[in-house]
Amino acid sequence: NLAASVSASRNQLLYNSTGARGMDGWVGGPNWSTQDFGYGFGRGFSCAVSGSYLYNDNAHFAEIAPESWVTWSADPKIFGGTCDIWLEFYDSSFNRVGGNYAGRQVANRDFGDTVSGEALAPANAFNARLVTWPNFSAGGSAGVRRMKVERGRLPATAWSDEGTTEALAASLSVTAAVAADAQTRLANVIFEVIGASGGDPFQLLFRTQGTNSYGRLVASALEFCSVIGGEVITAMKLIGGDVFITGKLFMGLAKQITLDPTIPALIFTPTSGTAKMIYGAGFGAGSDCIMWLGPKATAVADITRTNGSWAFGTDSKVYYGTAELGSGGGTAGAGQNRIAVVGSLSSSTFSTLGSMTLNNRPGSGLWGLTSVSLGGQSTGTGATVELQLIEAGASTPLATATVFVPAGDAASALDFSFSPTGPWAQTRPAGNLTLNVRGRRSAGSGTASISGDIVATYNPSV
Repeated sequence: NLAASVSASRNQLLYNSTGARGMDGWVGGPNWSTQDFGYGFGRGFSCAVSGSYLYNDNAHFAEIAPESWVTWSADPKIFGGTCDIWLEFYDSSFNRVGGNYAGRQVANRDFGDTVSGEALAPANAFNARLVTWPNFSAGGSAGVRRMKVERGRLPATAWSDEGTTEALAASLSVTAAVAADAQTRLANVIFEVIGASGGDPFQLLFRTQGTNSYGRLVASALEFCSVIGGEVITAMKLIGGDVFITGKLFMGLAKQITLDPTIPALIFTPTSGTAKMIYGAGFGAGSDCIMWLGPKATAVADITRTNGSWAFGTDSKVYYGTAELGSGGGTAGAGQNRIAVVGSLSSSTFSTLGSMTLNNRPGSGLWGLTSVSLGGQSTGTGATVELQLIEAGASTPLATATVFVPAGDAASALDFSFSPTGPWAQTRPAGNLTLNVRGRRSAGSGTASISGDIVATYNPSV
């Protein structure tokens, strides 16, 4: 076992912090004075007039280093009001730098509960001042004891008088042993290193027991690094129970799965075939792909939404081949296309109420309806309307529906269904395809006004 004891640099930086020398080194009199508070609290500073400041004078600044952490602590009491405590910083010529730092406010409390704060000193700060400022109503009182300014971050160390230095214990233990059990005929080996210096310890442990072995690394934070061209590169960190991977993570000897946080993306590259699949958050040449399926040879930096077999874009649209799937048809989703329907029907002649165009459509597939949501109203006594879902240029409709549109001044939800609802096999050549909704008045009088949506589903894989 190895042990070490060193001197800590976190000593008390305030002069006369208990008032044992009266108000020497402090500005605040005659409204502030020193006294023994009794009841085991010892000496400190007492305020007689509300709104009076107490702080260490210029000759007794706490000397600190620029851009270093400074911690203060104090035990204030206040009755009938509040008490504020904060740090101020000054340059080498005793000019104030910045405003109030690490301020804390307490209200209506007795001694016995230390408060503290920390601040990063400005670049040109060499001195620190601790300020106490109570405000209380008539009949109230205020005081402060055990003030301390020290170098370093929170938590504040225990209060100590001026010029004292606290000891910091550090230990390192190394255990290495080999043992054998004559009865069980089993051998055990242990190698363990434990280091501690008052905070979280570290541990390096390796052990064998019989036919099994065990290893363990423990620390507040762990880094796994490699050296590339003389430079240390961190590949992975373990901090606070979380794992941070800064380099690429490969699964499989052929790198079949790659997790690349620099893109960021998850890349699947099967050992067979010529395609790969990528999932990510805005990757590719335009940083506009979420999913992409395409040739293995295409580099991630060269990927676009239209140079693979298909892709999902950051614009929530689907791309098939070299163009958007379902463009011009309203909202295009995962194989769904909305046909906005609107129009007025007053004759027996068909008129188009809405359409949807698929660009770059493959030469096969299935169509079907997923939902129909229409509303309408008519003049006169009501009208019966015939609706058709039909390909542009075709004469035979894919589906038909008969709808009665009631009379009235307000639109009503229309109750009807297309027949058949699909799916319908398509044999059109590859290319653009337009799907129309058209209608006519087949019975009744007056004009029927219709509006709403029809959602058609297309499966290009058939």
